[in-house]
Amino acid sequence: MKFAVAAVFMVSGLAQGQQVVVNNVPDWHQPCLIGAPNGPNGGPNPGAGLANFRAWCAPSAASNIMGFWQDVNGFNVADGAAYFSGALINWAPPAPASWQDNAADASSIPLRGTGVARGAGADLGWYLDTNDQGDQVGAPNLLPNNGGGPAGEQFTGTKRVNQVPGIQNYLAARGFAASTVVRTGGGAAAIGAGWANIVAEINAGRPLIGEFDHFNIAALGAPNGPEYMWDTPISMDPITGEEWNAGAGLGHATTIVGYIVGNVNVPNKIIVQDSRRYLLANGAPENDNFFAQIILPFSTVGGQAASPWDANIAITVIPEPGVWALLMCAGVLSFRRRR
Repeated sequence: MKFAVAAVFMVSGLAQGQQVVVNNVPDWHQPCLIGAPNGPNGGPNPGAGLANFRAWCAPSAASNIMGFWQDVNGFNVADGAAYFSGALINWAPPAPASWQDNAADASSIPLRGTGVARGAGADLGWYLDTNDQGDQVGAPNLLPNNGGGPAGEQFTGTKRVNQVPGIQNYLAARGFAASTVVRTGGGAAAIGAGWANIVAEINAGRPLIGEFDHFNIAALGAPNGPEYMWDTPISMDPITGEEWNAGAGLGHATTIVGYIVGNVNVPNKIIVQDSRRYLLANGAPENDNFFAQIILPFSTVGGQAASPWDANIAITVIPEPGVWALLMCAGVLSFRRRR
């Protein structure tokens, strides 16, 4: 509680109940949750068979942010096809190899369970070394029979140590080497700094990645949210195959798009767009166009379960000086909504 109170007063000018949300952030789901014909490579739902592209939370969260920087700011860091909401069916990609704002590359399918290693890809999953089938820029997460193993084996996902260098290398490969990728972490002991970082980034109109030790949540009040609470920690997501093991540097990554200010009796809250599927308020399932922003406590008050927050990753895409000048002349700006 001490950290939560400090966080409220560390950032001046915030009033209890104030809500700030960054608009126009994509909300892609993990590839294993997308079925035919819009799944990677137009194939069947990967989660039902060989489970290609499972445990893909970190690349999906990063792809939301890359899509935002491309769609809103005009920087060529995603697939170039604008994400939009309001359609009645899932959004179909323009080309198999350019899928979900470069979360996955269908020309380089991760083949765990087949004994065949993945080829080099241009997608975020490759750069983040997801499931240890990519560019091992940080600490390799060596699983038995790297690239093979039995079908249906537990996938680890993306190690935290690989995220910052992986995103930096991805942006450099896209021609934005000057971009900044900054991690603010430390778990409960640093939760005040984490909250201040979220407020600063959202106020600047920039969504960010939030890392959590687990993401087992339960709807609070209404059956389908939008408010949720943290539930009992579990070690694996049975739907996506992610391993939630903080001791091994593994957890869940999601996209933070807003915050709600609390006080000594009401927790500070974050607004996230998560890569797993949820039910809308009317009970209908999310698809890639009708999506749910879910609200979760960030600080801990009133006996609620402690937030399993571990870190934020703030991303600022910075183009070459000449490109930046042209974009500013064109009036390309970030947008956020206050209410």
